[in-house]
Amino acid sequence: LDPHSFPTRRSSDLISAASMYTLFVGGYGGTVYTLYFDPTALTLTHASSISAGTAPTWLLLHPNGKLLYSCDEFAKDEGVISAFLIAEDGKLELLETTRSGGGGPVHLALSADAGRLCVANYAGASLGGIVIKEDGRFPVSKQSQVFSFTGQGPQQDRQEAPHPHGVFLEPTGTLLLLADLGTDTLRIFTSSSSLSPLLDLPMTPGSGPRHLLFSTTPTHTLLYLLTELHNTIETYSLSYPTSSSPLSLTLLQSTSFLPINQPTLGAWTGAELALTPSKSHLIVSNRAPDDPAPKDGTDVLTVFAVDAEGMLRGVPTFEAVGGLGLRHFALGGEEGRWVAVGCQKTDEVVVFERRGGELEEVARVGGAKQPTVVVWG
Repeated sequence: LDPHSFPTRRSSDLISAASMYTLFVGGYGGTVYTLYFDPTALTLTHASSISAGTAPTWLLLHPNGKLLYSCDEFAKDEGVISAFLIAEDGKLELLETTRSGGGGPVHLALSADAGRLCVANYAGASLGGIVIKEDGRFPVSKQSQVFSFTGQGPQQDRQEAPHPHGVFLEPTGTLLLLADLGTDTLRIFTSSSSLSPLLDLPMTPGSGPRHLLFSTTPTHTLLYLLTELHNTIETYSLSYPTSSSPLSLTLLQSTSFLPINQPTLGAWTGAELALTPSKSHLIVSNRAPDDPAPKDGTDVLTVFAVDAEGMLRGVPTFEAVGGLGLRHFALGGEEGRWVAVGCQKTDEVVVFERRGGELEEVARVGGAKQPTVVVWG
């Protein structure tokens, strides 16, 4: 166990029942749910819900804690972004909507000054940049930028066109990286008063970049990239060589996160990755194949140990989730003690307690339609 591992629920570590956690859950069911997680009783319960278009498959909490944004991935013609007001009890109220700048919005990021909402439009092959006011609301007059992309990748069933899947600020907050699954590209933009394209960085052909995260060590700034089609974590060293070439990547490691001794490994697909606050473990969500489905009926979370230099070390562990269709998951609580996951195909949300690199299920609730994203309130 790492220095930030957690003993088994000593009374001194417990949070009072009055301070239950709030979870917001979206997905393909057209509803955003508010759930309560009680860390003392270890219960997960439904509190309220609100209709949010056709498929609110991604959620983002505004830094002020008062607004929640959702992407309606299947909105007709062009994607819709909704802004919800969060009441003290976690109940949501729809304030307003705006267009995403393309079809199929699947991911959101805020600029460093929280003045622009950046949207990855998967089906629309575009990046949208939506100006937002200081309080997080949309201006009366539409103020947005849209950047469209062209190209394709070698896997024609998934890479027939550009498919932006994630947008991320790098550590200085001055650059925005867009992971394009369809063309195996990281597209780099300025992220200041406006978005502006800088350069495209080619990734491993046919790998399908999906999501990424950054980390710093005493010697490196690192980028961990999850590839959906190769099912790897690619670890890069990130540097800023010159103003004319503002960002470069050096591949340090490429590591499979597929479960060991599973049939039809190529049909498994990764979805999300997260680094624990202590930077001692990296967790990846792993979706099992549909045909044939796993006999035990479960997806897994893959957990890697991470050394002081940020490299993934040793053989990972695989934690059965007990449900199918695992996409996004999120760490919450002090030092990321709780891990919440949504199981899209079995309509469940599950909470695990994390002790170092070990995960133990502590709560589960059904009745959330096709959940794809969970956000700690």
